[in-house]
Amino acid sequence: MKNELKTIKHLWTIVCERASVDSLTNSVSLNSIYEEIQVKKKDSTGKASVPQKGEVIPFNHQIVSLWKRTDDGDEELVVDGQLEVVDPDGELLGKFPHQIRVGKGKLRARVIAQFNALKITEPGEYVFKLSAKDPGTKGFVDISENYLTVKFVLN
Repeated sequence: MKNELKTIKHLWTIVCERASVDSLTNSVSLNSIYEEIQVKKKDSTGKASVPQKGEVIPFNHQIVSLWKRTDDGDEELVVDGQLEVVDPDGELLGKFPHQIRVGKGKLRARVIAQFNALKITEPGEYVFKLSAKDPGTKGFVDISENYLTVKFVLN
């Protein structure tokens, strides 16, 4: 997936537990980068059970993206972004619009989206699809996909 925008370039996106930004240096530390999670559940009697289709599980995670301005402008640049969460069967589980703001005189922008839960439908690969659109345009452009494997554990 190599779709490009005219005003901004996507550098990377990571799914992690937490991103910590140092207030003095503006450096970011990414903690517990997720590629796979194991879901364990117990029923009311304490026996291991499989989550129900469409169940929302507690899962603290952040989606962190870094963007770079591609034009020579010095004014603030605001680009509309969108994050979609898709299950292994291709069903859309959630759509989260956001803005990518490159500050006045800045070259890069970091976007950190915080989530406390994940809707799960079955074990398999869940996709976090990132799209964006240039100012003044109508359609979103697919930018990147990140995958998270969800496994059910019965022990």
